Amino acid sequence: MLLVGWGAVHRHLLAAPRSLAATFDITVVAPERIGGGIEPATALDGRFSHPLGHAPPELVWHRERLAGLQTVHQRAILTNGQRIDYDLISLAIGTRRVPAFVGGSTARVYSGHSPADLRAMARQLGPSHSARRMLIVGGSPQALLVAEALMRRPDLRDGHTLTLLWPGDPLRHRSYRRRFKRLVQNDIALVRHVVPIEYAGHKLVAEDGRRFAGDCVLWAGPAAPAAAVESIAEGSGLAVDRHLRVRGTKTLFASGATAALAQTETVLPGRQAVAHAKVLQHNLLAMARRNGMRRIACPPVLVRAMHGSRA
Repeated sequence: MLLVGWGAVHRHLLAAPRSLAATFDITVVAPERIGGGIEPATALDGRFSHPLGHAPPELVWHRERLAGLQTVHQRAILTNGQRIDYDLISLAIGTRRVPAFVGGSTARVYSGHSPADLRAMARQLGPSHSARRMLIVGGSPQALLVAEALMRRPDLRDGHTLTLLWPGDPLRHRSYRRRFKRLVQNDIALVRHVVPIEYAGHKLVAEDGRRFAGDCVLWAGPAAPAAAVESIAEGSGLAVDRHLRVRGTKTLFASGATAALAQTETVLPGRQAVAHAKVLQHNLLAMARRNGMRRIACPPVLVRAMHGSRA
């Protein structure tokens, strides 16, 4: 079995009491040791640990990145050209770090989906740095969580102007309205109906022609699929069923921000990693033992609605 990526689901998967290592020969492909599924407030604090303490010592580990998949031949291709055959494969590789509209300005753009990026961004904030204009580009529950985490850190916001740009109208959702109003009350501006098309020269240009000045951009909108799976992914990621199996395949599973539930096109949240790991563990073993499979719970209706507001 091949595990690609060190996402939260994979970490919980290998930490489970009934470890898959007893049934499968496991190979891991993952270059980074900072995994996903970490709350924005924890990432901004920068005190999260590297999650390798519970990894079984018998794992075969490749530090290269995934470059592509040959799903028909059940083969993974790494960036160094190496090819790895598999019987079962699970992907938890997150998403593309920044969207295409950023162009060559990536040095001033951080990903709200990356704990490492949030930690790096926090080091650039605070009263010791010159005043900066930060744009939080949203359209997802993660964008709201990141904005709230910054709201609770006045030490980071001191001397900085924060603006949350949202592609739809989040105030339409009654259960979230109070949370957005609290952001505004704490001097985080909310601008609605902003669909970004370009960021260059410290300016973000919206689809309707509006321009927003920003010394740096925190991207926390619906993320694009990672380049390695772009050819088989859809707009919101790899489309999976409630078994976490990629639609149209038999041996390919995906979880976390890599995957989107096919029924709703909703990216699977990292905070449900424990529950999803239990389902994934059962279903991987079921494939080997030819048993029945389990399903993940459907996301809440309001979360689906917020993802849908990006159009």
